[in-house]
Amino acid sequence: MEEKPRRHGHGQLREEEPPLPAIDHRTGRRTPATPPPFAVAGKPKKLPFSPFCE
Repeated sequence: MEEKPRRHGHGQLREEEPPLPAIDHRTGRRTPATPPPFAVAGKPKKLPFSPFCE
């Protein structure tokens, strides 16, 4: 009988997932501003990293 209440607990966890996606929206706004600086820093950073890896 304890297994039934435990299963219900999982259902509640799913209901708390909606608030999590809300945080994703906040990160989504930060992602667009990160791609430009990240793409530029990623290219120059990858060059020195390639020879360094060798």
